[in-house]
Amino acid sequence: PVKDRQGELFAYMHQQMLARYNFERLAVGLSPVTPYGPGIGWDDPLPEGFNPQLEGYSFRASYMNIPDSVALGSRHILIGNMITNKERLNIAIARNYLEDLTGNRVELTIDKLGCCVEANTGSMNKKLYGNIHNDGHI
Repeated sequence: PVKDRQGELFAYMHQQMLARYNFERLAVGLSPVTPYGPGIGWDDPLPEGFNPQLEGYSFRASYMNIPDSVALGSRHILIGNMITNKERLNIAIARNYLEDLTGNRVELTIDKLGCCVEANTGSMNKKLYGNIHNDGHI
């Protein structure tokens, strides 16, 4: 079962991680991170790769080394699905309600939106809103 305020805490945690990461970049003379998502770079290769050096610790290959100039599509991510999920979440935000599995309107709160973005057990409708957060962990 979903924990109390899990979606809200998910959203807050990600906001705090980005704030901390940007602060640390600014502290060493780097610019803040640039947005990356549908319409903002997903169609282009990642300019900078990433190597967490976890080859001996992770069982999921998708969390391993990502070389420079790799396109998301080459990482077995269906970009079209992620764009559709983002559009559906944006529509829910504009309408101020989510739809549950039976099509009923559910009042939009940061907690419920966070659950849908995280695609946890509190998600109103995983079939409609997808798994955008976890799929984004290329």
